Amino acid sequence: MVLFDDEANGYRHHLLPLAHNEPIVEKAVCIASAFHLSSRQPRLRAPAEVVRDNLIRELSVASVVQPNLSESTWATLILLIVADLVAGHEDVSTLYDLLGAFLEARGPPEEPTTPLERFLYFQSCIIGFFTRPFSSLKCHSIGPQPVLGSPVSIFKQYVFDQQGSQKHDVLSYNEGKFAIHVPIYEQIFSHAVEIYATRMASTDWSVHLDHYMEECIRKLRALCKQLDLAAPGAHVVVWPIFVAAAESSSDDDRRYFTGILTRLWEKVGYANICRGLEVLPELWAQRNKISWVSALAEYKGLVIC
Repeated sequence: MVLFDDEANGYRHHLLPLAHNEPIVEKAVCIASAFHLSSRQPRLRAPAEVVRDNLIRELSVASVVQPNLSESTWATLILLIVADLVAGHEDVSTLYDLLGAFLEARGPPEEPTTPLERFLYFQSCIIGFFTRPFSSLKCHSIGPQPVLGSPVSIFKQYVFDQQGSQKHDVLSYNEGKFAIHVPIYEQIFSHAVEIYATRMASTDWSVHLDHYMEECIRKLRALCKQLDLAAPGAHVVVWPIFVAAAESSSDDDRRYFTGILTRLWEKVGYANICRGLEVLPELWAQRNKISWVSALAEYKGLVIC
C-alpha cells in the first residue's frame, strides 16, 4: 500500500507511534502483522481472527450509537482493511462499508491537515482504487475534489504534498530510486488503466476492439521487459500485470504475465495474488461470453493489489 519503505511510509512513521498510545490501533497493528505472518506461521491466524471480529463488532456498534470520527478510528479501519487484503479475507466488504460511512460522516479534511491525516487520506484513496478502480472512494468522497488516478499517481501527489509541507526537503525524491523506478511503474499503470477502462466500457466483442487490446497488451509487455522485480517498489505493479493477464488472448502472453504474477506472489505473499492466479483460467474460459471485468464481481472479496 506504500511504494517505498522510507520517510513516506506512514505505517512506520505515523501508525506505529499512534499504536503506542492508542489501544485500538495497537490491536489493529497486531491483527495486520499476524495475518501477514500467518502464511509462514498458521497458528497466528485463528487468534487474530477472534480479535478482528471483536474489533469490527465494536466499530460497527459505535458507528451507529456514537460515531468516533478520530484519526485513531480512521487508522484502525485502514489497518484492518490492509490485513484483509493481505490474507484474502472474503468478508472485507464489511470494512469497506465502515470506511465509507466513516469518511462521509467525518467530512472533507480542513487545512492545515496533520501528517497523519494526509497519510490516512492517501491510503483511503489507494484502497478506493483497488476496490473500485478509478473511484478512489468517490461514492464517499472525503474532499470536494477526490484524488483520481492510479496508485502511483496518488503516491506521487502524496509525496509532493509532504515535501511542500516540510521546511526541509527530507524526502529527496527528485533523485535516486524515485527518478529511476517510478516512471516505469507509472507507464505500466497507464496502459493497464486504458485496458481496464476500455474493457469496462465495451458492451460487446468486435474484431476492431480485439486488435486494439492486443496492441495495448503488446505495449505493456514491452514495458514489463524493462521491469526489475527486485527493485524497490516493484510490488506495486501487481494490479496492472493481473489486468494484462486477464485481457491476454494468446497463450504466450498469458504465460508471460502469469509468470510475473507468480514471482510477485512469491515476493510479497499476498493471498489475493495467489487467488487471482487461480481465477485467471476461469476468466479466459468465459472470454466470449462475458467481460472479465464483469466476471470479477462474482469472486467475493477478491481485490488484486
